[in-house]
Amino acid sequence: MSIEQLGLQLARTERVLGPEYVDTVPGAVGSVSVVNSKGADGQTTIRARPDTHRVRQAQSSGIQQSDLETPTERDQLREKAGFLLITAGQRNNTARLTAVASEHKHIGGGWMPVADLGAREAKAMALFLNSTAGRLQLLRNMGRTREFPLYRAAGLKNICIPDLSAEGIMGTLAACWELTKDEFVPQFRDGECEVRRLWDEAVAEAMGWDPEELTRLRLLLHREPHVRGFGYNQFQDSGE
Repeated sequence: MSIEQLGLQLARTERVLGPEYVDTVPGAVGSVSVVNSKGADGQTTIRARPDTHRVRQAQSSGIQQSDLETPTERDQLREKAGFLLITAGQRNNTARLTAVASEHKHIGGGWMPVADLGAREAKAMALFLNSTAGRLQLLRNMGRTREFPLYRAAGLKNICIPDLSAEGIMGTLAACWELTKDEFVPQFRDGECEVRRLWDEAVAEAMGWDPEELTRLRLLLHREPHVRGFGYNQFQDSGE
């Protein structure tokens, strides 16, 4: 099934978080947690880690004063928060993850939160989207450029995802997320690594797919020029 068929909503929340939102301390009244970072220095584990916490401000007589949003405005913003966030654009060689999940809901800046998913479902979907099966689907929808695609929420609605209502599928994927949630994830261009192998093995088990075929595709993807960062004739093939 696709994201659209499941009725899931992706939101470009960086457009909501304008200059009227300023940094604050975690747990401040009316604040929202924001996942901003990506790429080489961005999210380094499949578990999302917020970069900032922000709160709404207003100008009054030329002096900036705290002016928390009304309950209606606050609810509208929080309705867009999600346990799962999918990348809104990144470099295909230096980035590390296509999606991150958390036990807590976050807003995204450069990441698109997915509403209407529970935490366990979000973990399972994050793992699938970071597997070879998920990454290949994002590469198929290249966005504006090949090396640094920028995605629209509408463009990702046709990504096919597992039926998370099947406990065998969700349980296997979510369990692997828990197993690897704190594992450091290398950049895409670094090639084969233990954590991506574990993700693909979990997807193959959950979906009943041939694990050797996912391995074959994963190794091919490692050598893809826009992932490796070199042309076909610019590196020695190590036989990965």
